[in-house]
Amino acid sequence: MPIDYGVHTFGFVWDATAVDAIARLADQGFRKFQLLASDPHFNIRHHGSTDWIALRNGIAATGGKLVALDLPVGDYNLASPLPDVTEFAVGAYGRAIEAAAFLGSRYVTVSSGRKHALIAATPGVLEDIVADCLVRLADHAAACGIRLLFENHPIGVFPDAASIRSVLDRCGRDNVDVVYDVANARAIGEDPSAGLEMLKDRVRVVHLSDADHGKWQHAPIGSGQIDFRPILKTIEDLRFDGDVVIEIISENPLADAVASRTRLQTLL
Repeated sequence: MPIDYGVHTFGFVWDATAVDAIARLADQGFRKFQLLASDPHFNIRHHGSTDWIALRNGIAATGGKLVALDLPVGDYNLASPLPDVTEFAVGAYGRAIEAAAFLGSRYVTVSSGRKHALIAATPGVLEDIVADCLVRLADHAAACGIRLLFENHPIGVFPDAASIRSVLDRCGRDNVDVVYDVANARAIGEDPSAGLEMLKDRVRVVHLSDADHGKWQHAPIGSGQIDFRPILKTIEDLRFDGDVVIEIISENPLADAVASRTRLQTLL
């Protein structure tokens, strides 16, 4: 079966509002959207604002759906040893959960925070902090009718498939699924097909973007060195019935998203 590719608004965050970005993407035939909730693109602090209503109506007008709402990882850290920092992050994710419920999204994406590049924490310290935050957010999400997507992230405390499996088992919440990002996996040297296989019962969204070897990028498909044929074959073999989302960060996000979709369609 052909994949109905979704698209992420990450690449539009500085240049277009979420309403405008989704309208432009819809004009190119996209009907599944993932939203980065970051100023000036979309403000999660003004609950029920005219911008929120316009976005909800704009998504409905496309006949499509909002797959998930994300926060920028660089701004919110669930892995800090400073309680003030984690409380700020938990509060922001809580507002994102409420925004997702208002907009009709099923998911909010959560990462495992950020590790300090120069000062390694004692093993287990940051892991405990993130696990506690994840449980709190999962419980709040459940009360709002929202599920969480835990994302593999190169700078996170749980960056690979095995560590994600461990924290999900530890937290024991059944409303936490996985978004598996292929470029993020490659950035740490993980084989995306193996990661998808390991998390196959938890993965509900797959992110596709390209990258050169040894670099952390979200480049247009075909511009880097990732071989997408085995990845798409794995998705097919697993009979994956979730959403596959193109996530491109470039100077021309609209054209590159469209070209990436075309490129992927020729590979499967």
